[in-house]
Amino acid sequence: MTPIATDTVFIRLGERAPKELTITLHCPEKDPKSGSDSSTMRCLVEIDGVDRSAYIYGESSLQALVLAHVYLRVELECLQRDGYAFYESKEDQEPYDYIGCLFTKIE
Repeated sequence: MTPIATDTVFIRLGERAPKELTITLHCPEKDPKSGSDSSTMRCLVEIDGVDRSAYIYGESSLQALVLAHVYLRVELECLQRDGYAFYESKEDQEPYDYIGCLFTKIE
């Protein structure tokens, strides 16, 4: 698997010690379980620190990549909804809008 993007941030739940969160998005690849005539592609998304990872499937490499992006946003929003806050470094006292930075709305 070839990583195409990675980022590291820190998350904290309440007063607990911050945890490192490493996000890796891998290059889309042909789904090895699909037949040779299939165009199904998959993209691995890993979120280390909370042990979440998944293959996201699409009918093309672009669709798999776009859906992997959507999956990442949903997972990060779930962490936030569960009470986690995002920090740029372990020493930071003020959280920042990591989700907003990654998924900026274009108007």
